Amino acid sequence: MTNIVVDNIYKKPKKTFNTNELTTLQADSIFLNVLNEFAIDSSWISIKKKKFDEDDSTKHEYHIKLPKDLPVPLVIKELSNKLNKDITALVSQENKNFGETSVKIYSNERLKLKAILEPDLNLVRERNNIYFIITDASSLDFQQLKELLKSPLPLTFSLLPSDYSNTIKDTIQNYFKDYSVWLNDAIDDKKYKIEAGYSKELLRSSIQNIITSYKDAVLFIVDSKSKIYNSATYNFIRDYFKSWGIKLYTDTDFILFKSSKKEELISLMKFYANTKDSSPNKIILINKDEFDLLNDELELEKKKGTKFFAVKSYFIKKVF
Repeated sequence: MTNIVVDNIYKKPKKTFNTNELTTLQADSIFLNVLNEFAIDSSWISIKKKKFDEDDSTKHEYHIKLPKDLPVPLVIKELSNKLNKDITALVSQENKNFGETSVKIYSNERLKLKAILEPDLNLVRERNNIYFIITDASSLDFQQLKELLKSPLPLTFSLLPSDYSNTIKDTIQNYFKDYSVWLNDAIDDKKYKIEAGYSKELLRSSIQNIITSYKDAVLFIVDSKSKIYNSATYNFIRDYFKSWGIKLYTDTDFILFKSSKKEELISLMKFYANTKDSSPNKIILINKDEFDLLNDELELEKKKGTKFFAVKSYFIKKVF
């Protein structure tokens, strides 16, 4: 991000008779909207009255302090993208002695906005850390899976032990993604199947097969609504996994996104990205359809400083 190059830096244009001129109010609005998209706190924005040249139409100057994780060129590039370049020109100049960058917007040869952008290493955007686990990976066809694998986000794919899951787990890792294991009553492969009525010998065999087949799993999750979880046998299952150095989690240990409505999902995403509670780390269980509905919102969240991490960076896993 720090190496972003602003492609469109313009020289002050020659005066034209273009009546479609950007007003100072419009310039202010565009600039402040960009700052809002990057979650710049109002306390980091100051406005000073200034006396510019006689023909200049703006009478104030913005001074903006930027947090350490937000490069100045990124803000300038976003601002440039928002402007109608047929009637405006953006000029930026870095003052290396003071670490500041001056930004000016002109329209019809008149200065419509001036701002000073100053990085401040002491400022931090208070956003949460998001971790995504895709819950339906084992039911996706290869094309659907590949769409998710191409995501720039560090997704983790939850796999139900099966022959199909065995074929896709290596593909997931080839795309530098991770997988977890999902345990419930739907496991029908005999070598992995776990049932409440099984003998301890059969349970040990199934558990060993799961662990050895999915040795690179970053975590193991049990469906809290499953019969195996709600049976007297579960204590034995949990303890046997523990003897292999594996802690079993349940889906209730995480945040479940469950909605087919885009508006509801966006509202949930905004809440968990910004809510201030005991932990800034939010591990979210979500299926592919829900994740796809959030694509645009996730881009907005990245702008605001929300960080997305791989689940493995949060959990410590036994190495086999």
